[in-house]
Amino acid sequence: MYNINLGGEKTSQQMLALTGLRRLEGGKRSTLTICIQILGIAMNGAGITKIVYGANLNFKIVKTYLDRLDDWKLIEHKTRIFKTTEKGRRVLEYFRKADRLIMAKTVTL
Repeated sequence: MYNINLGGEKTSQQMLALTGLRRLEGGKRSTLTICIQILGIAMNGAGITKIVYGANLNFKIVKTYLDRLDDWKLIEHKTRIFKTTEKGRRVLEYFRKADRLIMAKTVTL
């Protein structure tokens, strides 16, 4: 399985457990998984090189994802620094909460 850096605190349950978000051995990451990973890397601001290495992608592919995230207003850039927007932070927090709920052994409602 693939560990996803969601930014912020590190936990043993960092991988997203939603259908289609886990990478099975030998499988490819989903578009959503990559977008969530980029949002985590850019939480406090990051240059494109940091995003490329952090997400393990090439510059051309990262540019495509950054354009998409910018269109969705999940990331913004000033000069050469990309930063997760408030909307992007909410999306990231949504997936963190979903991951905790899915990975929990018991659920209290």
